Amino acid sequence: MKKYIIIAFMLFSTIITSLAQEKEPGRAEVDHLTDSVVTEGKALYRSEWASWHGTDIFLENAKKSKINWRLRILRNPNQPC
Repeated sequence: MKKYIIIAFMLFSTIITSLAQEKEPGRAEVDHLTDSVVTEGKALYRSEWASWHGTDIFLENAKKSKINWRLRILRNPNQPC
């Protein structure tokens, strides 16, 4: 009896597995997916590139601003900023 249950289970799982599998995508679908991934990757790279350069510009201006702020305080310690 145990043997028949195991055989039935294996047969059932084989049938379910074969029905659950999808067909392979066509070449056009693969190309479309590849193009969309490449496009998204390039957009992400451009965004990161802008962030890197924006951060560099901000830090450069912040350093200048801190230096000017410190010089103002040293020259006029009683005057508010």
